[in-house]
Amino acid sequence: MKPHHRLLKPLFLTISALLLLIFAQRCMQTVTPANPTTRTLTVLARLAPDGALIPGVTIDVAEERSGEKFNTAVTNSEGAAILRLENIPVLGRNIVVSARRSGQEQRISALLCNDTTITLLFSNQSPATATCARLGGVDSLRFRTNTLPVSDSLIQNEPTGIGEYERCWSFVNSGSDTVLLPLSAQIRTSPPFHLVAASINGRSLSINADTLRVPPTSGVLSLCYAVSTALAGDFTSEVPLPLLCKSGERGIFRLRLRALVVARTCECISSETSVSISERVPVGGTHESGNIAVYTNQLSCPVTVNLIGIRTAQSGQQAEWSLIEPLGSSFPQTLAPGARLAVRLRFAPRSISSQTERLLLEVRPQGIQNACTVAVRLNGQVCRNDCPLLLTQTASIPFVELPSMPSGVQELLSSRLDGNIFVAVPELGMMTSVVRTYSVLNPSTSCTVVDVNITPTFSDGYSSRFFTLSPRTLRILPGERGFFQVSFTPPDAATFAMILNDPARRTGTIADSSFSVGIELNTGTCVQRLWLSARVSNVPDISPILNLRAYRQRTRLKPQEENEVYIFGEQSRRILRLPNGLPGLFPPPLGDVYVDVTNNDSSARPPQTPTLHPVPSGRVSGIALWRENYAEQDFDNVTQTFRAYLVSPVAAFSTGGVRPLPGQVYAFRLGVGSVALLYVRRVDNGTETNTNGQSGVEFRAIYPIVGR
Repeated sequence: MKPHHRLLKPLFLTISALLLLIFAQRCMQTVTPANPTTRTLTVLARLAPDGALIPGVTIDVAEERSGEKFNTAVTNSEGAAILRLENIPVLGRNIVVSARRSGQEQRISALLCNDTTITLLFSNQSPATATCARLGGVDSLRFRTNTLPVSDSLIQNEPTGIGEYERCWSFVNSGSDTVLLPLSAQIRTSPPFHLVAASINGRSLSINADTLRVPPTSGVLSLCYAVSTALAGDFTSEVPLPLLCKSGERGIFRLRLRALVVARTCECISSETSVSISERVPVGGTHESGNIAVYTNQLSCPVTVNLIGIRTAQSGQQAEWSLIEPLGSSFPQTLAPGARLAVRLRFAPRSISSQTERLLLEVRPQGIQNACTVAVRLNGQVCRNDCPLLLTQTASIPFVELPSMPSGVQELLSSRLDGNIFVAVPELGMMTSVVRTYSVLNPSTSCTVVDVNITPTFSDGYSSRFFTLSPRTLRILPGERGFFQVSFTPPDAATFAMILNDPARRTGTIADSSFSVGIELNTGTCVQRLWLSARVSNVPDISPILNLRAYRQRTRLKPQEENEVYIFGEQSRRILRLPNGLPGLFPPPLGDVYVDVTNNDSSARPPQTPTLHPVPSGRVSGIALWRENYAEQDFDNVTQTFRAYLVSPVAAFSTGGVRPLPGQVYAFRLGVGSVALLYVRRVDNGTETNTNGQSGVEFRAIYPIVGR
């Protein structure tokens, strides 16, 4: 048996080598990857016929078999999207690269083995349109090369290892009805063309489906065809697309395919290609690439390649790229048909705004007088170890490098215009917490992930009880933000009074009611500080001027009920209509107070005196008149009115409604020992010219006064 094993082993190795050779011939190869399972895919979006690069195009990479997307990127200002693909097998991964732009879709399927560059070519013309009223039409789809210069002439058996070109055609359903497209054998066409993919609004569909349904109002259908370059010739095919609508309209849209496949010659054409490195190189650092195939001799005769050099965008600039090997002394080099020229490059950026550079080669076919130029666009990703930024609601503050220590940023946490936070009133459900969210930005130019440690220092034990901070650490990728929250929950009135009387804190100044925390954000190399304070008050807040109209009243000018209620502490009225728009329930199921009149029918004529009522299911347990002929400017002085009520509170409350008069101040009892004061500014009975015949009460409210 052993001799058989000795025979099987070389046979197995031979078969494995053949399989590797077959796959390698299909691979799209540009750069030998530094990582055995990670590949860099550079996708260029270009316009035909001039080849102009297009920024802002979203690129999707999907599994060819399942159609599942696993990577997405957007082309940068230079029209390039650089994607880092993980877990690529040695034998490659079958992928589909696709993108949509202005109603067009383009895609390329490939077996990705090594780092490579793919170009998606878009037309500068708008896609065809169809509606159920106009289903006929004619359009054309011309196959072109994806490399510069863009050409209508496809070289026989190119691209190497693939042997076919793909192009997608789109049309837009601009009508208001769905357009149907039955998938017949004619649509799938005949060699050398064949249908490879179909999608609607970017969602891939099976080309074996019976019918495609294009939704109305800008639904986009894309049909992607491929042409084989195995044979030379000028190939055309007219594809009839039978369109129909549910209402019976029918039409034929004719799509004309054309591909010119020419035999290889020894006439070379100047062209441009692109290579990229995925590693982020810091300013002042260097990166040496692996072997990069920058030119493949696709001609039928040998060529001589000379090095012109590396050129910058502006003359006189020092190049950031340099050639490691082959050295300039190794040129000229002779390449047989199908042979590749591989180089190794060094990238050493000097600034974050790295310049565009090109490696230029002169290619001269043997026996041909004219030479051509091959330009290789060199793409590198530059980074800089910048400190992060602290982003507040109003500013962007950079961290500083240690050992320097910044003075920090000071902010006041507040929930009111006066800068205070009202004490908590649990019995009224008032937990007046203030939550502030901050973020830390790791600049997109940064080289690495940044870890931020967040450490609070409280001014005293009380501050540590009322402030909370979460999380205490952030890990932020380059170009992303990390978020943390600071919240302050004030003490209740009793606890606050105890704190104010604490001899260890009492100074007789506003500092007695203040609490603070210092927050240090430290990355190990950079630091920033945030100083937050919160000022607690037991003086209530005052509402804006509000006009509460009668809840159920209908008039000739206002035939629908207003259904308005007011909840003390809010800045506006609430409307309680049902979800279907019908009038709200009565009595109101929500709120603290509402206004009513004697006759709510639209036939009633003003004047109708309004009555102010507590909502039965609300928080108000009683109403009482506290002051009459009270000056509005005195009521607006909240501290003065608050202290006046503490000195002379209401002794007894009633549960019924009241008929308010201007200048009166009513006290509303809420919960245990808490009240709201309501100042009556104006009373409307419907005779006024600006009320649409409605009755109502205009007021301001002070809320809450706790402990009385």
